[in-house]
Amino acid sequence: FLLIFILNFKSIYLEKKKYFFNFFVYWLFGFYVYLLLNSLFLNLNYFNNFQEYLGDQKSIIFFFRYILYFVGVWYLFDKIEDLKRLLLISLSLTILIIAVDAFYQYFTDINFLGYKKIVSHRLSGIFKDELILGSYLFRIYFIFLSLFIFLNDLSQTKNLYIFLIVGTLFGTLIFLSGERSAFLLFIFSNLILFIFLKFLKLKFLLKFFTLLMSFIIIFSLTDTNIQQRMIFTTVEDVYDEKKNKVFFFTKVHHGHYMSAKLMLRENPFLGVGTKRFKTECKKTKYYHYTNRCANHPHNYYVQLFSETGIFGGSFLIFIYLFLIKLLIFSFYKVKNYDYSLVLLIGLLAMFWPIAPHGNFFNNWLIMNSIICLSLYFHFSYKKL
Repeated sequence: FLLIFILNFKSIYLEKKKYFFNFFVYWLFGFYVYLLLNSLFLNLNYFNNFQEYLGDQKSIIFFFRYILYFVGVWYLFDKIEDLKRLLLISLSLTILIIAVDAFYQYFTDINFLGYKKIVSHRLSGIFKDELILGSYLFRIYFIFLSLFIFLNDLSQTKNLYIFLIVGTLFGTLIFLSGERSAFLLFIFSNLILFIFLKFLKLKFLLKFFTLLMSFIIIFSLTDTNIQQRMIFTTVEDVYDEKKNKVFFFTKVHHGHYMSAKLMLRENPFLGVGTKRFKTECKKTKYYHYTNRCANHPHNYYVQLFSETGIFGGSFLIFIYLFLIKLLIFSFYKVKNYDYSLVLLIGLLAMFWPIAPHGNFFNNWLIMNSIICLSLYFHFSYKKL
């Protein structure tokens, strides 16, 4: 996309008012400048030379690439009429391959590429030793659904039932992946979708959740491993009966969050420095529980507030409130653009504050969100 951006720079620049002079680009640029300054002022002295610094902080230094990525993807959607159809076909094939492979691994303990299950109650599928199958499916679900609604007439019963089957497939696989937060967010976001999407009726909602819950109950009753992971372990992780103590998600997550809170308390305005949680959490002054350390605290908001302080965390809070405003505005002011609402609801679910997340600076996670935003702007630029 960077190459495409460079090759089409002249064309994009001629429409600079559209592609560059908009709120989201301003926000991304401001956020990038703050991250870069925070990194330079707080992190540079921790490394012996600039090469070491660059190796650790390259995702921060080159964060500006996401601005180009956002503009480039938006431009392609505008200029290539068939791109949405081709992307839907590509996603459909990808989902089919991943689904067949994941079910094969579930029933045989090994997938088509020879990757064995890492643990008995989790599926990794084509992702080998990375347990991100559920998270991946959850994130591409909204792009797929938005394109499907845009390219198909949902007043036709046939298309509604395709939507029903695909949604059930996504939900079942996310459940079997053992990713609890992805599954709960999938259920939550679908409830919101049924509230906002005008073509969906209560009868369809009942069919969808009846079918999905039927598969979930069947797998739960016939598989003690998934039953233990998704039900009993979840309860045990949240509540320690012996100590009569409730944790945020799990004891491990709770430890991360409490250590991050101590970092923010001591460094309220600037935080401890971008990507510094992994080293700062080892210090005694930030001690909280045995499992207090990780590469990141597994929550976007906790990560940004602890590493970049109130100023950095406020950027994320602000954009989340902006997305809520867009959702409300789109629902009341824009008629018959359900495919845009799907993308907004997806983004709000992905960045839901009270949920475990991956690393905020993970390249794929950011790129997925940028594709959602680029597609949303493509659909809605002149309609809002």
